[in-house]
Amino acid sequence: MTIKYILTAIGSYGNIVPFLRLGCELHSKGYNVVAITNASHCKHFDKLNIVSYPIDTEIEYENYLSRVDELNHPRTIANIYRDFYLPMVSEEINLIIRLSEKCQSVIIMNDAPGISARIAAEYLNLPIFSIVTYPNHFTAFSYLEMLLSSQLHSAITGIRQEFNLPEIGDYGLWWHKVNCFIATWPNWFSQAHAAMSITYHVGFILPENRSIALKNDSEVKNEILITGGSATFAGKHFFETAIRACLTARKHFKVIAKKQIWESFPIKEFGCHISEVDSLFNNIARSSLVIHHGGMGTIGQCIAQAIPQLILADGGDRPQNGKIVQDLKLGIALDKSDWLQDRISSAIDKLMDSREITKEHEFYASDVISNDPISRIIELLESHHVRAHSNQAPSSYEDNFDQLLMLDRLRTLTPTQRKILLSKYKLRLHNGLSKL
Repeated sequence: MTIKYILTAIGSYGNIVPFLRLGCELHSKGYNVVAITNASHCKHFDKLNIVSYPIDTEIEYENYLSRVDELNHPRTIANIYRDFYLPMVSEEINLIIRLSEKCQSVIIMNDAPGISARIAAEYLNLPIFSIVTYPNHFTAFSYLEMLLSSQLHSAITGIRQEFNLPEIGDYGLWWHKVNCFIATWPNWFSQAHAAMSITYHVGFILPENRSIALKNDSEVKNEILITGGSATFAGKHFFETAIRACLTARKHFKVIAKKQIWESFPIKEFGCHISEVDSLFNNIARSSLVIHHGGMGTIGQCIAQAIPQLILADGGDRPQNGKIVQDLKLGIALDKSDWLQDRISSAIDKLMDSREITKEHEFYASDVISNDPISRIIELLESHHVRAHSNQAPSSYEDNFDQLLMLDRLRTLTPTQRKILLSKYKLRLHNGLSKL
């Protein structure tokens, strides 16, 4: 029986990219692939001949984008769950149930919000793989757990009762009941992982499935790219601050932003060229510096194309992302309190003249280019299928997967740390347990 992969991908375009790339490859291999996503993203799946099902309307999605800044603040994040995520849960669960009829299904979900897919997998007893797109999702999980178990508990319990499922006692354990977490960044970028489940770092998943040639000298332009990525987290203050800094430094620049951004305040009055986010990937390659908000999608594209980054980070996962980039010597990150014209202009001059950052970029860019994250995910999925249809013990796949995970971790450990981890692994195997 052919496997049906049900992709549940909700959020900004950057969150959808891994599912578009993965869905395309699975479809080309002959698998049955369907997607549940926001109405605005259906067209991207349709272009790949992947059947998609909208979970909202275009207007609802635009309303969501207009309030997405509320995800930046602990006091308002629950509002987004109540107003946008939770109202879709029952409908999405029922859709997954219908799509899973008379076929062998596997769910691949975006871990946030991830409520519908988890309940559906529990109800149907389906395999479920979770794609995580930023390290902060793991490091700040305690807050999400608190949010689910307190402010959102009553609503989640009511939804579960619709499907005759019991009340959740431990949200931490429930959230980690997935086959594995798939982190879409390399382990040298961050080793953040799930506390109670396997995490596999596959590397950055770029928006275009093609080889990336590092720009040669004839292609280099002395132009700065200012972008807020594919979402609307970077607002008026970000763009106005970055634009004024470039004007002060007398640098040529271009702006790439969501239409909602440049329609909400007069960017064009600054006399700069503006493009929609569809052109982001190619424009990064033609830039000498990218000033951005600290989103993981933009970070991965900059690293892959060896472009220095100035990150003006504010809220959510972005300050942590910026700190990682700075620690790797791939750019400079400034918190909102440091968004001063002289500091930004100084950072621009330093980044555009830095040989050290150029050298570091070339090393990491070659790693990103040589990596094939989509093939790694598919190998993982197919390994699960082989294990499920063989006479192997149920833990054999997990044992094999732990070996892959260990190889992933060992590259970054000291000899002493390797010895400790290997001893721990051997003890677990001796006791009949597989998870480290």
